[in-house]
Amino acid sequence: MWRRGRPRVPKPLSRWALTLQVNVLCRVVVKEIRIDYSKCSGCRLCIEHCPVKVFEDRGDGRPKPERISACIACIGCMAVCEQGAIELVSDWECSG
Repeated sequence: MWRRGRPRVPKPLSRWALTLQVNVLCRVVVKEIRIDYSKCSGCRLCIEHCPVKVFEDRGDGRPKPERISACIACIGCMAVCEQGAIELVSDWECSG
């Protein structure tokens, strides 16, 4: 379309739109949750902050990843772990 004597050029997709497009076609799949028990203090913050309850308490306050397939890769557990004892091993899974 013309606008005030100049052709109207569509704006490129915003970063948000591109991210949305990628998220629709691809998703992050957590393959493994590694916990370095030599670093873990047993504070239970990762257990309490997990929105999908991936972790179970081993009995000493330390987490044991039980339901890895339920993990949504929000990295909340990694963010609250002050010792840096949690590592997510993930991959992209794309459809189409």
